[in-house]
Amino acid sequence: MKKNEENPQNALRKSGTRELFRKIFEASPDGIIISRVTDDKILLVNRSALAIYGFSEEEMLGKTSAELRLLAKPSDRKKVIRALNEQGYLRDYPLTVVKKSGEKRYVSIAIESIDIENEKCILSIVRDVTEKRMAEERYRNTLDSMLEGCAILGFDWTYLYVNDANARHARMKKEDMLGKIIFEVIPGVEKSVFFDAYKRCMLERTPQRIEAGFTFEDGSKAWYEALANPVHEGIFVMSMDITDRKLAEEELKKKEHILELILDHINEGIIVSDAPDGKVLAVSRWGLNHTIGRSVDAVIDLPVEKYLEQWDVRDINTGEKIEPERLPVSRALKGETIQGEEWLMLRPDGSSFITSVNAVPIYNNDRTKVLNTVATWTDMTSRKKAEEQASQRLIELDTILGSIADGVIVYDTDSKIIRMNAAAETILKYPQADLKMSIQDRVKERYGVWSEDGRRLNPEEMPAMRASKYGEKITGTVVRIQGAGGSRWIIVSAAPLIVSGRQTGAVASMSDITEIKKAEEAISKTKEQYEILFNSIEEGFAHYKAIYDENGRLDDILVLDINPTGAKLSGSSREDQVGRQWKRVWTGIEDSLFDIYREVDKTGEFISFEHFSGITNRWYVSNIYKIGVGEFAVTFFDITDRKLAEINLNRTLVELERSNRDLERFASAASHDLQEPIRMMGSYASLLMKRYNGKLDPQADRYLKFMFEGAIRLQILIKDILNYARLRSDKMAFSRVDLNAVLIAVLDDLRNPVAETGAVINYGELPKIVADRKQIIQLFTNLLSNAIKFRRKNTVPEINILAEDRGKEWLFSVKDNGIGIEPEFAKLIFNIFQRLNEREEYPGVGIGLAICKRIVERHEGSIWMESEVGKGSRFYFIIPKKESDV
Repeated sequence: MKKNEENPQNALRKSGTRELFRKIFEASPDGIIISRVTDDKILLVNRSALAIYGFSEEEMLGKTSAELRLLAKPSDRKKVIRALNEQGYLRDYPLTVVKKSGEKRYVSIAIESIDIENEKCILSIVRDVTEKRMAEERYRNTLDSMLEGCAILGFDWTYLYVNDANARHARMKKEDMLGKIIFEVIPGVEKSVFFDAYKRCMLERTPQRIEAGFTFEDGSKAWYEALANPVHEGIFVMSMDITDRKLAEEELKKKEHILELILDHINEGIIVSDAPDGKVLAVSRWGLNHTIGRSVDAVIDLPVEKYLEQWDVRDINTGEKIEPERLPVSRALKGETIQGEEWLMLRPDGSSFITSVNAVPIYNNDRTKVLNTVATWTDMTSRKKAEEQASQRLIELDTILGSIADGVIVYDTDSKIIRMNAAAETILKYPQADLKMSIQDRVKERYGVWSEDGRRLNPEEMPAMRASKYGEKITGTVVRIQGAGGSRWIIVSAAPLIVSGRQTGAVASMSDITEIKKAEEAISKTKEQYEILFNSIEEGFAHYKAIYDENGRLDDILVLDINPTGAKLSGSSREDQVGRQWKRVWTGIEDSLFDIYREVDKTGEFISFEHFSGITNRWYVSNIYKIGVGEFAVTFFDITDRKLAEINLNRTLVELERSNRDLERFASAASHDLQEPIRMMGSYASLLMKRYNGKLDPQADRYLKFMFEGAIRLQILIKDILNYARLRSDKMAFSRVDLNAVLIAVLDDLRNPVAETGAVINYGELPKIVADRKQIIQLFTNLLSNAIKFRRKNTVPEINILAEDRGKEWLFSVKDNGIGIEPEFAKLIFNIFQRLNEREEYPGVGIGLAICKRIVERHEGSIWMESEVGKGSRFYFIIPKKESDV
């Protein structure tokens, strides 16, 4: 009711009817209470007011609101009175009241001062807004709990309402936003597309939707979707933070771009298909180029079966063409998973390659339906070749490892053996079951490893473990192992195995040094014996070191050590020599002696030489060995007595040589002088036998025979002596001699004895050698005639001649089936005039084999025989090859 409106009491008086007032009073849906100003007691109350407060009329009339405790907050009474005094009335003033039952209700109250029968009264009209208020609170709570931002902007751009989500979007607190203008809350918003949309909604009263990014004062950016709708207060704005979605969309675009790049550049075939429609969704450029040679756009959305019909895929073994429905892509559309199938695929240019195909179906969440399929394939030709090469290298590696004398073991990172050569198996003698164990388990259960000082090693201390587990490199560690193969000493080296910058295990090499250890122990045990030997041997032994001048030329010798015998032989005590140089111990040392040491120092070759010392006036033999850089080991001994004996021997040999020459001259002269008388004696004896045979008494005939035979033997003897003597003095006439021709000539000379005895001579192809032809003929003649002569009775002589090429020499043999001799006489028969049989049974003078020996020796060869009585003899002789032979 407005102030200038007419007072209702006056209106009632004018109407003249109280009944009309009562009806209006009782029929009003709002509660009406009339109270006196002076004491605040209630004078009138209608049914609606009684219903609002829950009292009866009797309980309220004559009572004050304070007595009835109608206000939930007593302080509200003072606020109402103050407002009423200031304005004179109240309209739609919100209050919380309490019913008689204690239930709180929300009301909107209007208060006006009125006069009733000249008495000041208060008219209170109370409207129960509890349901409306609760609905508003539910709506407000709904807005507050929404994930979307909600705000109400008044026509002056003041925030009338803000929920938590909107405050988060503005990056503010709600209390800092309410009642403030949007430009103060969000600086720069007036320049944004969001404000443009809000402004259109506010002015045009039409809904607006906007999706955009907003950059805050700190430079950060967020994306929002906003809906603005006009309301009676101004506009209602609902906002959603879509930053994550936008980032996801950008990430998706990036991934799609990456996928496009992958599909364009990957060297593999890829096809993604849609299962429900059976169409190609994506395909790699490489896959197209190696199947049908078409562009990507030409196959996208093409039915998979149409695409596969253009493929030319063959069975890798039979070459049979594969139908599309048998290909992995088609089978994956039916739910089959294919892993690593190998096919032969033909390119558009007709070339082919081996491919390995994988295809998988992609199901919906409950795996009841195939949504998509992904298939990949790659050119395996190079990989196949690489695998074959790797397999071949593995075979080669096994071959190499098998040929290495040292043991080699490859471990993985768990210290388990993955490869082991035969030498390692021999050294370690692990049973097959133990090879699968780690080092820790083997040591724990069966084996022990000890260091050189006798300490048992933990697994972590062992070389292979240190290399495989900790990446250490170990060189030349000596350990003793005790296990199934007994106790053995080995020297081990181990290193980490690095592949592509990553450790994949370790490799260890080992050598069995058990025998070396035993030898070291033996050396240790004999060290004292060596010292005794060093000090007691009758040969001099010294350890020298070279002293060089400024030009690097060996100029002196430093004595590092010398044994007592060496000191004695050199004419100076050990104390005077050790640690001193020769030139400070002795004077007058010949430089030629230093030259020998220089030669050994330069070449490293051992030199043995004889030399005379003017210091001791003695002869020595020295043996010099280089044993290190500028160091020598020397043994030497006194040969003065031997040298004196050699001098005397040489004198004797000179005399003997002169005597032999005189003897040869005498033999030659005597033979020539004796030949004619003996020939005449034989001739006359032959004439006497022819003329007087049988005419004289038998004894005379026998004497004539003896005289004739003696003359003949003497002729033969003189002839053989001359031949033997000439073999020493005659000059050798070397030429290339065909032994086949030689043997023919020899057999021709021996044709009579061969014919008389029926001898059989066997020989094959004989070589050509460089020799004195005349002497070789004599050699074979003597050997063959000897074999025929010494035949067994009633046995046809059989002679076999063989030749064997022994590289730098020829080995010949002449074997017969004659009488043979005792083995102990085999060397005697080559002596001159040596006979082992009676002359009457086997005639001869005993020079033939001596001539053979001299011929072979003049050819720098050797001759010997092997024989057995009653079975025959075999003569061997060697003729070295000349350079022209070789």
